Amino acid sequence: MAYITSRQLSEVAGVTQRACKKALRAALNFGTPWREAHLSVRFCHGAKGGGRSGASYEVLLSSLPVDIQQAWKALQTRSKASSAPALRDDRPGLASYRLHLIQPALVHPPRSRERAAAVRTIAETTRIGPDGQPLPQSLSTKTVQRWIAAYEAQGVAGLMPRARRDKGERRVVISQAWFAKARAYLHSVAVARIDDELRAYVRSMHAAGETPGRILFRTGMKLRELSAAAGMPVDEMNKAVFSVPRVYVVNERLWRKIATRDRDAKAWHDLRPSMIRKLAERPTEFDIDAMHFDHTVRRPDGTVAYPKAIVAMCRATHRLFVVPFLLDQREGLRQQHVALFIEALLDQWGTPDRLTIDNGGEFGAVPDLSDLLQIVSQVHSANGRRPVIHAQPYNARAKVVENGIGVLQRVWLAGLPGHVGNNRINKKTQKVGRPTTPFPGSFDLFCDIVQMRVREYNAAPQRGKLKGRSPDEAYQAHIDAGFMIAKVDRASLMLAFSTRDEASVGKFGIKVNGQYWTCKELRYRSGEKIGVLKGRFHDWPLVPLFDLNDERTIIGYAEPNKEADGNDPANARKQKQGERSFNARPRELAKVARPADLIADTKESAAALPPAVEAPVSGIIVPNPQAGEIIAEMVKSPRERRSSQARKAQAEHKREVEKSAKFTRLLLGGKT
Repeated sequence: MAYITSRQLSEVAGVTQRACKKALRAALNFGTPWREAHLSVRFCHGAKGGGRSGASYEVLLSSLPVDIQQAWKALQTRSKASSAPALRDDRPGLASYRLHLIQPALVHPPRSRERAAAVRTIAETTRIGPDGQPLPQSLSTKTVQRWIAAYEAQGVAGLMPRARRDKGERRVVISQAWFAKARAYLHSVAVARIDDELRAYVRSMHAAGETPGRILFRTGMKLRELSAAAGMPVDEMNKAVFSVPRVYVVNERLWRKIATRDRDAKAWHDLRPSMIRKLAERPTEFDIDAMHFDHTVRRPDGTVAYPKAIVAMCRATHRLFVVPFLLDQREGLRQQHVALFIEALLDQWGTPDRLTIDNGGEFGAVPDLSDLLQIVSQVHSANGRRPVIHAQPYNARAKVVENGIGVLQRVWLAGLPGHVGNNRINKKTQKVGRPTTPFPGSFDLFCDIVQMRVREYNAAPQRGKLKGRSPDEAYQAHIDAGFMIAKVDRASLMLAFSTRDEASVGKFGIKVNGQYWTCKELRYRSGEKIGVLKGRFHDWPLVPLFDLNDERTIIGYAEPNKEADGNDPANARKQKQGERSFNARPRELAKVARPADLIADTKESAAALPPAVEAPVSGIIVPNPQAGEIIAEMVKSPRERRSSQARKAQAEHKREVEKSAKFTRLLLGGKT
C-alpha cells in the first residue's frame, strides 16, 4: 500500500501544495471527494516534512483518480531510469568479491582467446563464495561473462545485485496473516484506519510505561476488537490471525520517553544533553559526596554493619580523599560527621576555593564555610565565584566524585573480604543460604586497608582526561608549576562551625547545652538576656559572650559553674562578691536614668489631655415598671428610707385594724 505526500501530489496534479493540503484535509475530516474520487487520507507524525513537528497528510495512491495514478507511475519510471545505480543493493562485499574473480579476465582484450580462456579458468576453479562458505554449485562461463559485461558497462555498480523496486515501502499492514484476511473483507481505507488506531494504542501504552510483553498481549486483543468493529468475522478466524509481531510494538518504543520523564527522574536526567567538562585549572576545587561501602564490618558489640564514608575528589587531579565512619544502628551520616571530614580534608589538602556538594541534609554544615572560602578564593585569585555549589538532584555528571566512587568500589575495594556486592537483596556469600562473612578484623583495621587502597588508586595511571598519568603525577605537575596549598588554623574552623544564640541569665548563670556557665560579667546581669557563641559539633571549654546590641564585641568568657561547698569561706566570699556586684547594677543604671515621678507625670498627662467626649442624651428608657421604684429607693438617704418604712408599717397596721373591725361586725349581725 503506497502513500504519497501532499507535495508529491501537487507535482503530479499540477496544482499548488496548499490546494492539495486543503483537499486532503477535507477528505480526511468530512469525506469530501476530489476530482470525483473518494480519497483515503491519513495524518502522519514524524520527520517527513509538512506542517508543525513534521506532521503531514498522505493519500493512498490507489484511491486517486486513474490519470493521477498513471502520471505518478510515469514520473517514477523516469526517476528510476535516471538513477539506475541507486537501485542497486549496496553490498560492497559482494561487488568486491565478483571484481576480484573477474580481474584476471579484464586484463585481456574483449572477444580475445586469452579472455575466453581466463573466463573458463575462473568458472572451473571458483569453489568458495563471498561469505567463505562453499558454493552450492559451480559458476558457469555465462555468469562470469555477464559480470564482465556489467562491470565494463556500469563499473562496480554493475556487479551489485539489483535492489527491490519497492525497497523501503511497507508491503504488509500489521501482520502478514491479518493483512491477508483484511484485504478479503475490508476496504483499503478501513485497513489504514485500523492500522492508525492500533498504532496510536501501542504508542499510548508505551507512553504510560507499560511493559512490552503486556503491550504485545493487549495489542492482539485490541486488533481483534477493531477488526470486529470494522465488520470482519473474527469468530470464524484463528487466534493466530490477530497475533501482532513483536517488531510492531518495538518500533513505537520512542514514546516510552514520556514514561521515563514521568516515572524515572534519574533515567530521564541521565538522558539530558550535557557539556564535556574539563579538568580544573588548579587543584583547589573539590567535590564531596557520601559513599556506602559494599562490605560488612562487625561493631564492638558484635553486630554487623555496613560502614559509610565521605569522599572528596579534586577536579584538577582526580585524587580521592576518604574518611570512613562506623555508625550505630538506624543512624545515618550527620552534619557532625561532615564537619569532622572537612577538618581532616582541609588539614591534608589545604583550603579549596570551591566546594561542590550534594543536596543531602548531612551537608547542611558546609555552607557555614562560605565566608571562610570566600577569603581563600581571593588568595587564589578566584574572585566573583561562588565558594559552595549545591548540585541539582539526579545530576550525577555535575559531581566527578561519583565516577571516582564507582571506580573505587568496583576496582579497588571489591576484592576485600566481607564484600557483598552492590545488590543488598542478592548478596555475595561464601556459602549458599548463609550470610556473608564480615571483614575479618576490627573497624580500625578496615580503615587502614581502605586508606592503602585509596593510595593505590591515586598512584595508578588513568586514561581519559589524565591521558595515562596517575592522580599523584597530575598533582605533582601542579606542584612543579609553583602550586602551594593554604591551610586554615583550627580556631578559624571552630568559629566557622559555630552558631550564635541568646540565653537568659539566672541566679546560676546561663544554661548552654544542658550545663550552667558563669563569669564575673554575668553576676550583675541576672534577669537579662545575653548573646552566646557555641560550637555546633564540638564542646568548647569556654562560652564566649557578646551583647545582643553589638555582636562583634566579646564581653566575656563563661566557665562551667560547678557545684561548691557552701561552708567553705572562700566560696562564701565569692558568693558575697557576686551579691555586691548584683546590687551595684541598679546604682550604675540609675546614673544614666533616674526613676521618674509617676504621680506628677500622670497629673501632667491628664492636664494635657482634651476633655472627655460625651454624646447628647435623647431620653431614658425604662422597660420594667419596677425599675423606677427600685431606683427611687436606692437614691433615698437612710433617714428617708426609715421614715418611709415607718409610714408603710403604720398604714399596714391601720389596714389590719379595719379588717378586724369589719370581721367583728359581721359576727354581731351588723350591730356595732
